[in-house]
Amino acid sequence: MVMDTLEIESGAGVARFVVEADGDLRTVRRWEHTRFFVAISLVVVIVGAFSFLPSADQQKYKPSGHDAPMLQQEDAQCAELSNKGSYFSVGVGVGTPRQPFDVVIDTGSNSVLVPSCVCTEADNCHSSACFRGTNTSSTFSITTNGQGHALMLEMVFGSGTLKNVLATDVVQVGSTSVMMPDGLLLVIDSRKLNLRNFDGILGMGIPRRQATSLQQSGNTMVYESQLFMEVARVSRFSICFAGGRNGALRFDPPPFENPLGSVSRNHWTLNFRGFSVGAAPAKRPTLECPSTAGNATSSGCEMIPDSGTTFLLGPHADVRALYDTLCLSWSRCRNDLATNARMSPESAFRAVLRNCSAWLQEDEEEYLPSIHLFAAGHDGREQILSLSSSSFIFMVLMRDGQGGTERVCEAAIGTTDGMPSSGKDYVPSWIMGMPLFLQYTVGHDMTTEPPSVSFDPEPCRQCGAESLTFAMGEAKQHRIPRQVTGPPRFPTRWTQPSTASVLSQ
Repeated sequence: MVMDTLEIESGAGVARFVVEADGDLRTVRRWEHTRFFVAISLVVVIVGAFSFLPSADQQKYKPSGHDAPMLQQEDAQCAELSNKGSYFSVGVGVGTPRQPFDVVIDTGSNSVLVPSCVCTEADNCHSSACFRGTNTSSTFSITTNGQGHALMLEMVFGSGTLKNVLATDVVQVGSTSVMMPDGLLLVIDSRKLNLRNFDGILGMGIPRRQATSLQQSGNTMVYESQLFMEVARVSRFSICFAGGRNGALRFDPPPFENPLGSVSRNHWTLNFRGFSVGAAPAKRPTLECPSTAGNATSSGCEMIPDSGTTFLLGPHADVRALYDTLCLSWSRCRNDLATNARMSPESAFRAVLRNCSAWLQEDEEEYLPSIHLFAAGHDGREQILSLSSSSFIFMVLMRDGQGGTERVCEAAIGTTDGMPSSGKDYVPSWIMGMPLFLQYTVGHDMTTEPPSVSFDPEPCRQCGAESLTFAMGEAKQHRIPRQVTGPPRFPTRWTQPSTASVLSQ
């Protein structure tokens, strides 16, 4: 067996392709420095004819009269985000007529993925809905290599692998429907993905290119897809979450105030200077990001707003320092620490916090300190983002060891352990997940250069809700920890991709 390996830089450091050829099988492995609940490698395998292949009349888009509205009339550019506890989802319609899905809203990925009925019928997927294209959607077609061979993509996550078929069909979010040429991924096998259920993803990552690219050069097949927002010509969008109620996704709102330019062309990314902890922010970080300490002009660490991740995640040493500071800034934790000299501040904070019934009954939640993030855009302009404890303290139900359950509180702060560096160009990163979107309406603007992110501290306004009325209702629950159900969602670990498997023909 002869294997050829070729590395190709795709420009701007976006991707590196390792091509292995063996007879008629061509495998393209795509490496990408990413940190989200998305694939960190992409394997495109050209295989024989597949049962998804469409008939000739399935090639053109035909508008359907079956399109059900997916948003409220009062706010025509707003799509409701369903609160699932550990994540938020958005309603998506696929095909003609529309087939409904409830998928994760994810600013850390770029693709539209939904489970195929081929997957569920073969018991290769566990999902609440599945998509059927052939003989069901009049606008459906499978992407081929021009010889009638379907293109399959294997996406390798830190938590497992998804096998997908590349397709074209109509995708609707809210009132916006667009044809996604070669931009729909149908999951045909999720058994190797370590999730109980997988219902799909709507990728809202940073735009990378002007058009979908599916090009072959020698033994290389390169695939990059436009985002839904690009095809729909959405210039701006905002996302906000709310504790105990649904959130909102808005397309093309008015220009955002105080935008911070992204420092990466691959993801929505800002420079990160560090933290301070307390009732009010300090003038400068008291916990500096290691690579920015003593160097105000350094690009240093990064922070990545990621709507598809449940926690705030960062380097282990930084997380431990943050926990220590939270304890020393909270009188109840300091007092507990003083009575147990062997306990670390981090351990004391976790122990005191866990017993929510004690400090909630004493109305002491107000003394839990806030976390203040020092973010900066590409031009060095800074903004301090304050997270109240109600945004990063979650209440969960745990088994008590006696056959019952108990209510405990945990901090939604974890480490990025297991994510290896990328050599000399490695930049320490914090992934700012759900707590950031619970505290702020996060705006994303593709019209600025570079694309930018903004943060509005007003409470999340649901679709069709009056701002003042909703804000008053949200304020009443501001100090109550948010109850979270379901397993948390984590970003992709930066692991080496597994050996590409040959997909059955």
